[in-house]
Amino acid sequence: GYGDAKPVGELLDLHVVGTIAGTRYAVELQDDDGRWSDVTAGDGYVQNAPDEAATIPYALPRGLTATPKKLRLRNISDSATETVWLAVPSADGEPAPRDPQFVPPPVGDALDGTATSGGHPTEAVQRVATGIAVGSVAFVGIALAGGALRRRRNGGVGDG
Repeated sequence: GYGDAKPVGELLDLHVVGTIAGTRYAVELQDDDGRWSDVTAGDGYVQNAPDEAATIPYALPRGLTATPKKLRLRNISDSATETVWLAVPSADGEPAPRDPQFVPPPVGDALDGTATSGGHPTEAVQRVATGIAVGSVAFVGIALAGGALRRRRNGGVGDG
């Protein structure tokens, strides 16, 4: 419910969609020396279905300068950094409406920035795969033939 200016010392709710129930997240703040610290309020576990908005509470500590600070959402369960954003610590914050929740189009509809399967070089991929398979078979055949020749030269006695 806030724009870039976020109130310090108040509980803020980060709403995220696409989480897996039981996953633990942390909201972290980067200090002026580049170190990250956890500003999550609570345990950070979400229990929502992936298509529901989950809430991760956090608070900006008092005493920060009113300059943009980096915040990040980190998935503690698998240590991935999900997203990074800027916030300006403020005494009162700057109320703003929440962005609408993203609703994906039906399966099969193209999303902006994606390519259709018609743009995929299917024939080139098949040729490369065939080349790899033929090369692998040839390599194994040569290796087996070399082993048979060594056994013949040794009078039928194995290499070992």
